Amino acid sequence: MAPMTNYDMPLNDIVKKIKALDNKTKLEILMLLIKEGSKSITDISKELRINFSTAHKYLEQLENADIVKSKQVVKDRVKRVFFVKDFSIDLSPRSINDFNQSKPKQETGFNIITESGKLEFFDTKKFSKTYVEKGIPSDIIEDGLEYIDKRAYDGITILELKELFSDFIANRITILKDAVRTISEGLIQEKTYSKILLLYHNNYLESHMNGDLFITNLSKPKLLNFMHDLRGISIHGINGSTAKNISEYLNQVEQVINSTSKISYSTQAFDSFNYFVAPIASKNTTQDIKKALNTFIKNLEKTNTTFYIGLDLGIPKFFNEITPIYEEEYIKEKGTVKKYEDYQIDSIALTKLFLDILNKEKPQNITPVFKVWDKKFDSSILPSKNYFIANMLPDWQTKNASYVGNLNRFDYLWKRWMRTVRVGEVQNIVLNLPRLTAKAKNEKNFFELLDKKLDYILDCHFDIAEFAIGSFMRKNETNFESIQNRKWSYAQIDDSTYSISILGLNECIKILTDNKMQEDIGFAEKILKFCNNKIKTFSDAAIRIVLKEEQNPLIARRFYTIDSDKKINVKSYTSGILCDDMAASASLHKYLNGGHCIYSKKLNLKELFKTNFGLAYIGQNSSIS
Repeated sequence: MAPMTNYDMPLNDIVKKIKALDNKTKLEILMLLIKEGSKSITDISKELRINFSTAHKYLEQLENADIVKSKQVVKDRVKRVFFVKDFSIDLSPRSINDFNQSKPKQETGFNIITESGKLEFFDTKKFSKTYVEKGIPSDIIEDGLEYIDKRAYDGITILELKELFSDFIANRITILKDAVRTISEGLIQEKTYSKILLLYHNNYLESHMNGDLFITNLSKPKLLNFMHDLRGISIHGINGSTAKNISEYLNQVEQVINSTSKISYSTQAFDSFNYFVAPIASKNTTQDIKKALNTFIKNLEKTNTTFYIGLDLGIPKFFNEITPIYEEEYIKEKGTVKKYEDYQIDSIALTKLFLDILNKEKPQNITPVFKVWDKKFDSSILPSKNYFIANMLPDWQTKNASYVGNLNRFDYLWKRWMRTVRVGEVQNIVLNLPRLTAKAKNEKNFFELLDKKLDYILDCHFDIAEFAIGSFMRKNETNFESIQNRKWSYAQIDDSTYSISILGLNECIKILTDNKMQEDIGFAEKILKFCNNKIKTFSDAAIRIVLKEEQNPLIARRFYTIDSDKKINVKSYTSGILCDDMAASASLHKYLNGGHCIYSKKLNLKELFKTNFGLAYIGQNSSIS
């Protein structure tokens, strides 16, 4: 056997360490320990999302290679924690050449007096070792060494150095505690949903964090979507007088948008825009209307708000309950005052002008929503793509429903027509159906769990409503001077919706049917009916609760990411309710009074209207026949 040379030992040590770091996961373990200090096997497996057995095996290999070290600690229970040892692997040509050199490399720095009274060069690695083994993160140790270096002198004692380092740690702790205290004090003053839930209903926040559900708005109480009251503005005005022409009127609408921005987020809509604007537009020349609309669209585009403009095709059913002027005036002059239906020609002309400008300007934040009230509507008026079309003809449709794009549907059944406009969505809670389904062993268990979960979500909505309405949402209501010499309340906060969104219905059905059926519309209807019946038990309550589909892919991805670790056997979670059969998908609209939309890049309107659909979106590269 050849004799071992004096550089065989460091070479063997390097080989051992390299073998121990032979995959990415081991390096990730090492990075985690370096950044965050000591960790248990359970901590590492959770944070890196690897199996416990894998984490244990890799840590054993790293410890055998003298890269990490472990120790037993007692905190609530005895557990084994791992921390990084101070090591280096240098394979540069210079370092390899130095393996056979016995002379130690001279370093710059300072000398210290050891505890035994000897003078020796300050070794940062040796000094750091104790703190590394205590689990202090490497970046804090490095900052501490920098702190020491600025205050040390040649001949300083090791005890002084340790005291300096302790001072640095204590100072860092004080700064962090002060920062946490400042943040906590600030949170106490904040009036947000998350703060109220944290103080009084922390279980809801826990459900939000663990993926049982998703509470859409945890910030300040603002309406997620807002529907404007164009008729109210035309009748009352906003400053004690009504507009004399369309230019003044649309300017008032812009002022209302600005005023209501403090109570709503950046998604707003106008219902029956063409009819509500038609009476005042009829008094203007075509040129003036065109100019006013052009300015209005350009001004909307300058905002950070997404707008959905409702345009009626045919005469809305609910117009027989309202008039273009204040009710008392209408009663006095009943024989001479026109009704909205008398402005149908003006509304069609206004729609064409509006669409011409949209086609020319191509604004990015304005999308039309066409509401069809008559089977004989003129389809030639529709754009080729990028619009919503709402079918108001089916029996299940109420006298009116206003749409904020695909996000929300405000139904007529809540306090009649006015409560389909001048309202918004206070809160939306998304239900993780696949997780709920995976917990159930059979259909009976599923509906029992669903019943309990809906109770839980409804309770959450009522707790949020108590805070939103009773605490300070009322203070944010927008009031304007009316022409009737009184204030009129513009934002109907008390009438706004609280939504329960269904996410992963397709996956839910596949789990319950053991993947034997790709789509089971009958089962989907059963689930949606069950949810609706549960919500109806709260129908006499002071808040409006609706059921809708959830179409946010980010929430779907989040649920899937969390649940994939829980070994739920689903390849992905679908946002929305996706069916290959359009007619089948459309049949679900009547169960989703909060909103449901069919999407298509290529849509045949004749075929579409044979279905029972409520809302559809024609997107990019559409063709209409």
